[in-house]
Amino acid sequence: MTITISTLIASAVLVRFNAFDSVVILKTIAYEIALTLREAQVYAVSATGDTGGAFESPYGVHFSIANPQDYIFFEDNGNLTYDGEPTDTILETYTMNSKYQITDLCVGASCGQSSLTAVFERPEFDANLTPAGSAGSVVLSLVDGATITFTVTVGSTGQISVSSP
Repeated sequence: MTITISTLIASAVLVRFNAFDSVVILKTIAYEIALTLREAQVYAVSATGDTGGAFESPYGVHFSIANPQDYIFFEDNGNLTYDGEPTDTILETYTMNSKYQITDLCVGASCGQSSLTAVFERPEFDANLTPAGSAGSVVLSLVDGATITFTVTVGSTGQISVSSP
């Protein structure tokens, strides 16, 4: 009898632990995306060496529903949107664990976007969003359809936040 009760309790704990572990990893991925956005912002507003009065290149991060487990950190050619290589220089393509994905891209209150790009250009910390809007959001969730989501939002003023509904 004692072994049966112990087995039931251990099973319940293990099931809850896996769910807890997935939430922690999803939250970590959301903060990694926020950090990549912040890195693009810092790269864009930083001056290196003697620029001769010219500003450095804009930098950005691109998200696409077509590749829901990837996002791209790139150096922009100056048109403040993502054009891909060879026009823009891809600095790094980040790939999430196969259990997690981007489930929605929003601009303002309009969700269901096929892509979202945030580009930062010196001297401002402001984000140039494509498609244009007051804020862009990346919604992340588990691939298996769990209801737990995290949202990374970048405002047009350059503020970057992570939230969970």
